[in-house]
Amino acid sequence: MVLGSIAERNTGTIYKIDDVLISLFTDDHAVNEKHLSDIKIGLDEFSKGDSTYTSSLKKVNNNTVVVINYFEGNVGYHHLFCYNVNFTKAVTGIIEFNKTEKNKAKY
Repeated sequence: MVLGSIAERNTGTIYKIDDVLISLFTDDHAVNEKHLSDIKIGLDEFSKGDSTYTSSLKKVNNNTVVVINYFEGNVGYHHLFCYNVNFTKAVTGIIEFNKTEKNKAKY
């Protein structure tokens, strides 16, 4: 599952630390201030039948962040969507890990 998804990514933004994969992406496309809450609402609706799924919307150092967590088989995922205070620059990331390694993948 993880290897298939890596094939579609720019390998210059993928890091492996202690068997945990970390992928980072940046964007400077402006969005409205409801964009992250809309993403969270959509993902919550899409994932409502998944008992492993959790999500949260947070403020971190004045930046808005959506954090999505779930397991697919033996693979765990943390997705991070972050915009700056003006909603003009974004950083997104994916942390992927084997279920048995979940303590190494805490964010």
